[in-house]
Parts: sequence; C-alpha cells; structure tokens
Amino acid sequence: MLRKLKEMIFIDTQGSLVVSRLSFLECWVLPLKSKNAELLDCYDRFFRLPNLEVIELDANVINTATELRAKHSSSLRTPDALQLACAMTSDCDQFLTGDKKLSVITSIEVVVV
Repeated sequence: MLRKLKEMIFIDTQGSLVVSRLSFLECWVLPLKSKNAELLDCYDRFFRLPNLEVIELDANVINTATELRAKHSSSLRTPDALQLACAMTSDCDQFLTGDKKLSVITSIEVVVV
C-alpha cells in the first residue's frame, strides 16, 4: 500500500498532502479485484485524512498532461502525466514517487522515495 500511495502524493507550498482524483482509481482497483477489504479500508482511511486535498481532473490538468506526454512521450505514461499535471496545476512544490523514471521531469521537483 505504501508504495502505491507514495507514487501519487504531492506536497503544496504549505506542506499539505495533495492527491489527484485518479489516485482513488489506482488504489481501489487491486483491493476490489482481489476482494481485500482490509487493504480497501486502509486506502479509504488515507483518502479521508482531514488535511488531504483532492485535485480533480479538469481541462487545465488534461491540457498540462497532454503537453507533458508530447514532450516526454517515450518515458511518460498517461497516468503519470495526469498525476504530474495535477501537482503542477495545483502549485505543488514537490511530487513524491517511487518511479525513478519520473526524475527526468523538470517542471516540478520530483522526489524519488
């Protein structure tokens, strides 16, 4: 669970945790598919944290993700581009990830954890 979560957490200028709406989909699929109620409950509790901000996938996010994919088409998958775009359009300072390939992105500070 921790690996999946750290690939979709952003940090804004006030040090708050920010995730995209896409994070819900990415986290919930496996526990729903495997009928793992305990893991699903862990994700649900995380997504209900009081200081967690959820960024919706609006037109600005889609446009930014499209530009990222065009610029980094060989190394950036669409879900990663959407996650990065959410962080960038919400003025986050850092993008936390476990994916070393995303460190090629320079539009936001990518922190590989």
